[in-house]
Amino acid sequence: MQSKRNLLYLNLILILFFFTCKHSNLEEQISKLIFEENQIQRIEILYEKEIQFSNLPLPQKVYILRNINQEILVLIYFENGLPKLYKKIIFTSPLYGKYEYDSKSKTWLAKNYSNPKEFCIIQKIEFFQLMNDPFYSIFLEILTEEPPLPLASVPLVLREGEIIFSGMEELSQKNFLQENRYSTFHFNEKEQKLEILTNPNKLVLTYIYKNKRFSLVLK
Repeated sequence: MQSKRNLLYLNLILILFFFTCKHSNLEEQISKLIFEENQIQRIEILYEKEIQFSNLPLPQKVYILRNINQEILVLIYFENGLPKLYKKIIFTSPLYGKYEYDSKSKTWLAKNYSNPKEFCIIQKIEFFQLMNDPFYSIFLEILTEEPPLPLASVPLVLREGEIIFSGMEELSQKNFLQENRYSTFHFNEKEQKLEILTNPNKLVLTYIYKNKRFSLVLK
């Protein structure tokens, strides 16, 4: 009985060792893809999802990586089993850490991590198909700070790796971020309708996707 238990423990250790080595090897491969040869850094994979984000007829994956005070959205396709970089977008925060929105003070307050794999800059990631697209676009809510504006969350939409909707740009133009530090999104895929919401889920702006762009619906 003891020998069987020891054998089971050994197998579990070997599986864990194999998984760790495989994951470390993948992190090293991705690091070489996204950094210059003399700037290769140690990264941590926070998220990965196999999903078609472009028209390329090849396997594709979306990764979110952590590198010190950065979170990096990386789009990779695989050719003959080898990873190739399609696109990377780097989000940086000088005050990197976990924050939570306080609706009373209308500010983002620092909080403790409940999970070391939690995102800090990227607050939310979802995937939807836009009109006439056989692939998925990437919808994000990101935490950003662009002086003189304070820390705020804004939506971001990427189609084939290119930004087609920037919440920071759109909401800044409408002076929305002067009073609202929190904004998220809801996308109705059937109606191709993007709703911008503020806390607590109050609808403030609506956009319709048509002709490969989002247009504001005037009230």
